[in-house]
Amino acid sequence: MKNCAKPNTNDSARTPEPPRSIEALRDWIKAHPGRFTYLAPPDFTGSCFLRHVLFHFGGGARAFQGGFDEALYTRASAATVDYLNEIEPYLWRKGETYPATPKEVDRLFANGEIDFAMSYGPSFASERIARGEYPATVRTFVFEDGTIGNYSFLAIPFNAPNAAGALVAIDYLMSPAHAVEKSRALGSVFPIPLDRLSPEERAAVEALPRGPATLSDAELSSHLVPEADAEYLDRLERDWRERVLKR
Repeated sequence: MKNCAKPNTNDSARTPEPPRSIEALRDWIKAHPGRFTYLAPPDFTGSCFLRHVLFHFGGGARAFQGGFDEALYTRASAATVDYLNEIEPYLWRKGETYPATPKEVDRLFANGEIDFAMSYGPSFASERIARGEYPATVRTFVFEDGTIGNYSFLAIPFNAPNAAGALVAIDYLMSPAHAVEKSRALGSVFPIPLDRLSPEERAAVEALPRGPATLSDAELSSHLVPEADAEYLDRLERDWRERVLKR
């Protein structure tokens, strides 16, 4: 099942024109000291932010497909570490500490201590608006050069005691009917390509409500970039600890 790309969140009342590139973000952070932070790896969303920076300095996400490339990583990670160290004095609490959990970032953003949050959930901001945790002026955006997205997988263990029953459950979880109900309940983006649906199923999807801060499927999918080989993640997290956090 497809997970849509990771959106960034801003309050349009405070930042009506958010930075939409890694370079623009650096300029914004320096011009607004203390108003930005990111989650400390190995939190998944924090690591994702690091990979966006790595992709930028490595020539784009496509360069990181097809296995680990030592020369590419050496070049891109050096620029990434320089970037992260350059912005560190301008971060929340001057980069002396980093939030450890998404809940901490949510609290900082909701309290107005920082101006941006981020999540892998495309509808997370709308959900928090509905719960009264975020102001109604909050919106989401993605970087112009793309935002990382990935897939959730359903699998049956080789030693499952009831493989037939598991297949029935997976068939249901992958069905358009379940996806519609889940999207309606959670405000999530519909995970199945519309061209695979019957006219009736497509009509049901198109009638789903969308939260005020949730980007369209078209905008999310048009900016989707793939994950990198896992070794890039492992190396980058280690280098962040040694060359940024402990510097």
